[in-house]
Amino acid sequence: MIKLLIVDDESATRNGLMRHVDWTGLGVDMVQTAGSAQEGIQISQYFYPDIVLSDIRMRGMTGVEMCSILHEKFPDCQMIFI
Repeated sequence: MIKLLIVDDESATRNGLMRHVDWTGLGVDMVQTAGSAQEGIQISQYFYPDIVLSDIRMRGMTGVEMCSILHEKFPDCQMIFI
């Protein structure tokens, strides 16, 4: 089972990725979204993502900072930046 976490502070981007990408067809079984890096970290505590697709520039904490924290907790998680 592959779990994907999409993190972006722009709702249009988050919604577009959810609506226009066939995640199931790509082998992704579960998708969660977060509107901030802080929310992404909170969701990861119970979701345990295999892949994080993140914006780099977000208000507050950047995607790079968030992914550094997540990489320590989930070393096998793959990080993709947009």
